[in-house]
Formats: sequence, structure tokens, C-alpha cells
Amino acid sequence: MRTQGLLKNMALLVLMLLGVGATAQTKYWIGGSGNWSEGARWSFTQNGPGGAGIPRANEDVVIAPVGDATITLPAQAWCRDLRIDAGGRNVQLRGSAPAELHVAGGWSMIGGVRWNYMGDVRLSMRRGGVELD
Repeated sequence: MRTQGLLKNMALLVLMLLGVGATAQTKYWIGGSGNWSEGARWSFTQNGPGGAGIPRANEDVVIAPVGDATITLPAQAWCRDLRIDAGGRNVQLRGSAPAELHVAGGWSMIGGVRWNYMGDVRLSMRRGGVELD
């Protein structure tokens, strides 16, 4: 009896830990002007400390800087949702061909966002059995 209770508690703990790892992480641009590929310019909290690392395909991205910012994208950049909120500031995204930005979820741009990105944007989404690519 005691072993069954222990096993149930361990199984519950494992399921809870797996659930925590399955949630999408959000990364916030905090670096002013710079390169997307600089991990020190990303934070796990808005206006928090840098060093969160470069966004991955399963992570949401929020770019809402406190001042003007120019962000240069590398040859390959990935994220799930991309939200850019200039909020009265000048925000510019730039990059050259043949670069690719992969967005695997939603995408919104609010305010004075200048899109000087010459590479391809790959949009893909899968929800409810429907896939957009």
C-alpha cells in the first residue's frame, strides 16, 4: 500500500515537471541597437537582466524597447510568436538576403516599425490539425 502511494506521488511529480517544460518561454529584447544573435540582449522578463540567450523556434519574442532600436537579424532567426511594439519609438529590423526569419506562430507590429529586412520570412503554424506554411 505504501509503495503504491509513493509511486502515485512520483508519477504526479514527473507529470508536473513535464508540464512545466512544455510551456512556451517568452524572450524580451532589452539590448537597444544590436544583433538578434547576441544572447546578452535577450531577457526572460521585460526590461530584466540580459543573458537569456537567442530565441529558439518554440519561444515567443517581444520587442518593446524603452528607446529607439535597430536590430540586425542573422542569416537564420527563429521564434514562435513575434510581437514588435514600437510604442512611439523608432524600431528598425534589418538584414540582408539570403537570410531567413522563421515565425511559427502569430506576428504583430505596432507603431513606428521600419522593416528593412531583405531576407525571406517563413510563416508556419499548426493548430487544430490545420497547417500553414
